[in-house]
Amino acid sequence: MLETNTLPGSTPTTANPSTRIEAEAERRLHGSSSFFLRKVTCEYHEGVLVLRGQLPSYHHKQMAQELVFRIEGVERIENRIDVVDADPSTWLG
Repeated sequence: MLETNTLPGSTPTTANPSTRIEAEAERRLHGSSSFFLRKVTCEYHEGVLVLRGQLPSYHHKQMAQELVFRIEGVERIENRIDVVDADPSTWLG
């Protein structure tokens, strides 16, 4: 039987590289102090990390990209986040 290193809140060391990278990217985004970044999803395939979702500003879009920058195994980031509706009251519902 193959053993894994699974501490609470950690990713098993035997995890598929795609799964590990997606989990790390989402951990960084969802752990952010910005409520909005918790709605961003990530998909990784062959060196490319794709960010998807909707955010209220270009500032948030840039923040998302910076948070996932320099994850081991990521060669390129495709930021496909859409900037929509800058009225924050529509995001709380």
